[in-house]
Amino acid sequence: MEWNVELLGGLRLHAQGRTITRFRTQRAASLLAYLCFYPRQHARGTLADLFWPEAGIEAARANLRQALSQIRTSVKAAGLAPDTLFDSPGKNTIGIDTRYVHTDVAAFLQAVASGQISLARQHYGGPLLPGLWDDWLLDERDRLEALYQGLETASGEIDPPQASLPLPLSRFWGRQSELTQLQEWVLPHGGSRLVTLLGTGGVGKTRLALSTAQRLRETLRERVGFVPLAALTDSRLLLLAILTGLAIPAQQPDEDPLEQLARHLGAEPYLLVLDNLEQLAGTVAAPLQTLLARVPNLTCLVTSRRRLGLEGERLLVVDALDLAESVALFCDRAGARSDDSVEQLCTLLEGIPLALELAANRVGALTIGEMIEKIGERLTFLTTQELDKTARHRSLHAVMDWSVRLLTADQRRFFAALSVFRGGWTTEEAGAISGEPAALEYLSQLRDRSLVLTEERRGTLRWCMGESLREFGESLLTASEREALVRGHGEYFLTFARTNQRALLGSEVVIHQKYEAELENFRFALTAQSPQQAIGLLGELVNFFILANHLSEGAAWVDRLSAQVEKGSKELATLLTRSVVLYHYVRRFDDAIRCGVQGIALLRQLGERTELAQALCILSYLYGETNQSEKAGPLLEEALQIGKQEKNATLMAECQSALGKHYYYQGQLDDSIRYSQAALVSARALNRTNLVCTLLNTLTITYLEIGDYAAAKTACDEAIARGEALKQAVVLIDDYKVRAVISLCLDELPDAALFAQKTLSAAFPDRRSLDLRDGFSLLAQICCRCGMPTEAAQWVGVCQALTEQQSLPELDRWMRLDDTSAALRRTLGIVRYEQSVAQGYEQALDDAVALALRFSL
Repeated sequence: MEWNVELLGGLRLHAQGRTITRFRTQRAASLLAYLCFYPRQHARGTLADLFWPEAGIEAARANLRQALSQIRTSVKAAGLAPDTLFDSPGKNTIGIDTRYVHTDVAAFLQAVASGQISLARQHYGGPLLPGLWDDWLLDERDRLEALYQGLETASGEIDPPQASLPLPLSRFWGRQSELTQLQEWVLPHGGSRLVTLLGTGGVGKTRLALSTAQRLRETLRERVGFVPLAALTDSRLLLLAILTGLAIPAQQPDEDPLEQLARHLGAEPYLLVLDNLEQLAGTVAAPLQTLLARVPNLTCLVTSRRRLGLEGERLLVVDALDLAESVALFCDRAGARSDDSVEQLCTLLEGIPLALELAANRVGALTIGEMIEKIGERLTFLTTQELDKTARHRSLHAVMDWSVRLLTADQRRFFAALSVFRGGWTTEEAGAISGEPAALEYLSQLRDRSLVLTEERRGTLRWCMGESLREFGESLLTASEREALVRGHGEYFLTFARTNQRALLGSEVVIHQKYEAELENFRFALTAQSPQQAIGLLGELVNFFILANHLSEGAAWVDRLSAQVEKGSKELATLLTRSVVLYHYVRRFDDAIRCGVQGIALLRQLGERTELAQALCILSYLYGETNQSEKAGPLLEEALQIGKQEKNATLMAECQSALGKHYYYQGQLDDSIRYSQAALVSARALNRTNLVCTLLNTLTITYLEIGDYAAAKTACDEAIARGEALKQAVVLIDDYKVRAVISLCLDELPDAALFAQKTLSAAFPDRRSLDLRDGFSLLAQICCRCGMPTEAAQWVGVCQALTEQQSLPELDRWMRLDDTSAALRRTLGIVRYEQSVAQGYEQALDDAVALALRFSL
């Protein structure tokens, strides 16, 4: 069945002599119109975000399904079958079936392109979709209307329509909030007569300015103009360039350009777009101020890579597109469908519209996967031969070069040096590594030229630049310059980590934030330095990886670097001993013990007594938790002896803490409490927050063992409060689990459920299978005690699935489900129990966690 869809003058569907003009909701009509106007496959997620941006992901997708159902219902109500209307080759995409669906818009554009004036006029039935005001169609409505108006004076072959604004040939994507803001500013009486769109090359400043002007054409009664100024190098010629760009005729041969502009522009409000003024910034103030003063009804909307510095100038920084907008733009230009690889490519291209369009231009010559592989060559492979692109926009390299050529030699040298940073930097870091004492002044100058950006994180100002600009800056360096910068970068961040190690272990929140802010710089330094240099930095970072819950990453770095360095160095000994705890947290106990034994042997050889004692304590902890507590005693005796000889209060507290844990594993609970309480007093006095948390954890489980639930609850609540204040997710998981067990023992079931959910929430991001299983086990026990047997049996099934699928060891005694399962069989009967367990077993882990977090008694 053939479908003829009219979009011009109103939405109408024609098929088999029947016409449909009404739909159940306006949103359904708008969705159908959008699919017909853009006849390609659309990602359902993108459509949901576009039409229901305020709704959550699931709600938006549900709205999309409902709107599509409403369209089909309207078609069926007219006695027609919707089978040939839509084409949905996969569950994630949908579009109209272009084999059967034809639109008047496509026919109109084809007639315009082929110069068939009469036929084009016949197809134009009026403005695009009057009565609908969705963001997506406003520019398209203006574009089609401008094309039609160009036909009104045409005869024979169609000439390009003469207009004061360039006619956009493609859809404008995103920027809705910026468009709204700009319209408010530049409208008459909006309070802004000079607005500068500030942004890096290729970010879409010109297109945003044009779209703003296009939307205001009717309001300003066509009194809008556009003048490109990229080629202008002398600000004294600005007024003459504007005259030429607007094609304003002179009444007298020698008439003053300012008077000509005043006569032409001054009668009523006029919006003038001045495109690309960065090369004149600093010298353009006088002529532009003169023009604004002489023509009081004039508003100038300027695009520039640097601020002009005029009084009254209002700035709007144009940032990169977000991921959803980037994907939509790329798919529109490339005629592609959205999928994971497209999202990955758009992420790598950083949301820069020019880069996205240049990449889209490569579709057909390269696959998406090949583009992702070539992304390191983005400056050269992202090119185009399209003639409507200016020379400076035909490659990403040209865009960058245009900006950097406007810098002085010293500014260029400083800009290139910044390419050594990853993920941002502070002013102090820029000065230290570049060797430039005037770093703040230079950074400010680069920011004014849109070559660097600033962001404030918890009161600290950080600078950053896009990856494309960083790569361009790096290309300006010689090999020796880059080598020196990389070496200085590594030395700086090694000193940073070594200097702040004590504060890190003291769990100072500000220090944690500083480490987290420098994570990308740490990663680069670990990669770029020699293995011997990198091992020293990694040894100083192990505690950060643990405390920040970057456990898997930290273990991967240790695996990679520890095998590449000399075996007798102090740096390796430090790394090995500190990695014991890291491997313990990722449940790699054999590797943890290996590192501990090797590190201790190396420290003995090197004569490092204090570190040796600390390493002995750490290894003793591990022996205790792996049921080898008989090996821990001799280690602790040696460590305690060293602490006494060195008269080191911190070391003594650590040894007492280790002895408390040792006696717990030995079953000597009174001794465990005695040593742990003594160590706790010392740790508080020394302000060793992490050690305090460790001791509170030891005391909690010891009190739990002896049945003193009130004391266990008090100790655990303090440990949790400290851990939550420090955001130590790894430590908190164990505390949450123990707290849930204590609540079960006290029959405080709502509290037990709360802490079981906290366990799942903390363990889920890193898919910590053992901890997730413990959380579900706790919920099973809670539901069984609360008279919710079906739910309890389902959680038992989730535990069974995790145990079998992840090859997990048996549950420990506080988490065992033998009694719970027996009680559930009696309550439900064998058949219902097995059915409920099977239901939990088949449930996806993500769904099970989501359901558990919504659970309430």
